[in-house]
Amino acid sequence: MREVCRLFTCHFVFSVNYCIYLFLNRERLHKNWSNKFARSRKDLVAKESMMFLVKINLRSSCTRFYIIQFIFKYTNVIIHD
Repeated sequence: MREVCRLFTCHFVFSVNYCIYLFLNRERLHKNWSNKFARSRKDLVAKESMMFLVKINLRSSCTRFYIIQFIFKYTNVIIHD
């Protein structure tokens, strides 16, 4: 059971990290694609990232705490770089 929880936690953290990365780097990703495709793709990436974070089960206060802690830690690193 512990291994299953550990695997789920690792997958969950990776998924949240990847979505936040896509959302925060959408401007840089925008420059890598052609203008028309990039504009629609950028909006899609931003919407998908936010929808993923909204769809996460936030009923557990522990889960909510870790998500908030992770977001603040990640944005703090980005702001201070």
